[in-house]
Amino acid sequence: MLPIEAFIPEIISTLNNDNRLVLQAEPGAGKSTLVPLRLLQADIFSGKKIIMLEPRRVAAKSIATYLAKQLGESVGERVGYQIRNEQRVSSNTRLEIVTEGVLTRRLQADPELSDVALIIFDEFHERSIHADLALMLAFEVQQAYRDDLKLLVMSATIDSELLSNYLDGAPRLSCPGKTYPVEIEYVGKASRYLADHVLSVLRHAFTLQSDGDVLVFLPGQADIQRCIEACQVLDQSNIELLPLYGGLPLSEQEKVLSKSASASRRIIFSTNIAETSLTITGITMVIDSGLEKRLTYDVRSGLSRLDTVMISKASATQRAGRAGRLQAGHCLRLWRESEHNNLSDFQPEEITTTDLSDLALELSAWGVTQYKDANWLTSPPVQHFSVACQLNQSLGLVDAHNKVLTAGQRALQLGVSPRLASMLLRCETLISQQLACFLAAILSERDIVVQANTSDVCERVLALVEFVQDRTRAAKAYRLHRAAAEQAVKLAKSFAHKLGISLKSEAIALVDIQTLAPTLLLHAFPDRAAQKRPLGDNRYLLANGRG
Repeated sequence: MLPIEAFIPEIISTLNNDNRLVLQAEPGAGKSTLVPLRLLQADIFSGKKIIMLEPRRVAAKSIATYLAKQLGESVGERVGYQIRNEQRVSSNTRLEIVTEGVLTRRLQADPELSDVALIIFDEFHERSIHADLALMLAFEVQQAYRDDLKLLVMSATIDSELLSNYLDGAPRLSCPGKTYPVEIEYVGKASRYLADHVLSVLRHAFTLQSDGDVLVFLPGQADIQRCIEACQVLDQSNIELLPLYGGLPLSEQEKVLSKSASASRRIIFSTNIAETSLTITGITMVIDSGLEKRLTYDVRSGLSRLDTVMISKASATQRAGRAGRLQAGHCLRLWRESEHNNLSDFQPEEITTTDLSDLALELSAWGVTQYKDANWLTSPPVQHFSVACQLNQSLGLVDAHNKVLTAGQRALQLGVSPRLASMLLRCETLISQQLACFLAAILSERDIVVQANTSDVCERVLALVEFVQDRTRAAKAYRLHRAAAEQAVKLAKSFAHKLGISLKSEAIALVDIQTLAPTLLLHAFPDRAAQKRPLGDNRYLLANGRG
């Protein structure tokens, strides 16, 4: 029996008597799967829905699939999900797993949420900017419109006192986990190539444990691919090499998340997506690079950069714990113990390090136009918020007092950043609208080109246009990542639908792309127009005055 099972009566009782609860359940307790299922089966909400917020698309789909199976049903019956441009729900759905943007859209469209009894915020320790916003809005809905709306915030590693105070003294409940001892070994950093180092550590790992699957944490997709290529020298007859990252097709994710009894030993190369959001069966060994990709916003230039940085101690603990779910395990850390002592305790909350233009626009639409009026769980830098408001003003989405304009309301319905929404809304012809849909799709997701040697956006638009017409030929000619290209096409069609137009790729010619794309992009990035320095100098001066 999972540890959380013994706490279910207390969870139900607390939610019956109070409309807020903070649940801290250690890894292995079973909170993400058992709590929503037992609340659904208890049927204490008079036929109203339970919405559970998951920070990642992969987790939302996998949890919905697992819970539906527990009920002997297909996804879309009593348990369903909705993520960006994809949903499986029906009139019978009573538990809906959604991602953060989906919940925010619902709150903005229908603040009363009249058909919802409970909102569960799962894995809240990840503290994404969207989760912070959704909790802020849901708490205000509870206070202003729906005093019967229940809020349940759950996580394994969470500052429960901070959250309890934020939610006006909400009750707190702690549940132990179910884990086995994990032996930690520090093996040091790679002297040269990470992939070669991982291969060497894997061979060492096999001497420690002769069976059980291995989970290798890596910073990004490119590192995953390089490590898989380097590990091809291992005996392929009894070892399976599998990738796991956010953009992987669902069919490929399912290979990782489920394992048959007869399957060979697996080595799973994953980003931090496997840190807390997903449960992978069979793991007894973790190899941790100690690295992650983190998006950092530079308020002076208005640009964000993706840096590879060391993880926090909390993340390292979460990753190591993956090796102790089934039995005593091992975790091999690719850094030194002295370096571990210097790691930060927790990673910074996203709201303190990211571009706030989307958040500022959401708050403007909610009626919060001033920094001081927002009920922050963690306050972002004032300058970041000010710059975000100025950007939204320049894009024509809010007025000088940050009150949302009609264009801003329309922008929020498109489900993209304010910059790209402004581009989509300012097109003057049908052909420019169609082209803008392709541009917005390409810029919203990961790169559609595999191992690109150019950053030319016009080439990517042409590739995607031709991909719609002939997928096989275009994928080969432009070295496209099929899954990424398919997702981009789906997004482009979604944007076109929201604009009320049909997306006809055959109507877009190369000359249209080359002529119209620069102007369209200037609508989205007016501050990034740049003037080249004197002849022979490869440096540029941006419109915002930065070099």
